Order: sequence, then C-alpha cells, then structure tokens
Amino acid sequence: RQRDGSVQVARGARALGVVTLLAGVLAAGLAGLRLPASWLMARAAAAKAAAGAEGLSDAGRVQRLEEALALHGRAAALGTGAYHPEREEALIALALGRPGDALGHALRARALAPHSVELMVVHGDVLGALGNWAEAADCYQDAVRATPEADEPFLRLQLALDRSGQLLR
Repeated sequence: RQRDGSVQVARGARALGVVTLLAGVLAAGLAGLRLPASWLMARAAAAKAAAGAEGLSDAGRVQRLEEALALHGRAAALGTGAYHPEREEALIALALGRPGDALGHALRARALAPHSVELMVVHGDVLGALGNWAEAADCYQDAVRATPEADEPFLRLQLALDRSGQLLR
C-alpha cells in the first residue's frame, strides 16, 4: 500500500481487466445466440442511460430513466425471447413510481422465464409497490420454494406476510 495511491490504481486496473474479460465472454455468448445487433446496441444504450442517472437532479434522473425505459422497450419489441428487457422495464417503471406499468412488464418477463427466481422476486416487488402484499407473498413463496437457501426471497416473504397480516405473531 503506497501513499501515492498505487494500490487503488492496481485495483482499478484489475477491475478493468475483469470487466474486459466479462465483456469478451458476454460478446462471445451473445454471438452464439445470434441476437440482432440492434438488440445489443439498445441494451448497451439503455444501460448507459440508466447508469448516467446517478447523481443528477430529479428532472435529469427522470429523463435518463425515461430514455432507458424507451431503449429497453425497443429491445423488448425485437422479440428475441429474452426476458431481460421486460425485467429492466419493470425495474425502471418502479424507479419512476409507476408500479401499474411495472406490473405488465413483470408479467411479460415471467411469461418468458416462468421458473426464474429473480423474476419471481421482481414480480413480488411490483405487487408490493401496488399494495397487493398477499399476492406479493405468493411470488416470494414461489422463490423461496425454488431456492430455499437464498436469503433475499425469504426476507421479502416475511415482509410481505407481515404487511398482508398473514405473519403469525
């Protein structure tokens, strides 16, 4: 550990190397899937727009999130069969305070990958944002059954059961 910050430089270089490696693996995997270049470009642009929302004013943040939502919508419209654009749209709609819109995206994502624990949790989060805690608990319960070792679905299930009045006291 140097006082001149060389450890931080080394850590940054290592992180960049990992990101570069992951980008290469991702590109190779996506090339094997033969996804349209427009899907990849829309996904990258949406990620950039969403990432740029941090630290902005409320109006700037909303604008960036709206841009990301539109780009994910374009990616979803390509009909690749991937659930990711719909999942991202659901999460962005929640961030924008639009749980009703998020529900449609969450349902479409789950239709594409009904056994995805991640999507079960997102669906539960959307239902919770709508105040449908009993239905949210059902989604989290499905996630807990699928991955009983995972903490996040279990903790969210407890919260939903409590908020719905179903938690035993």
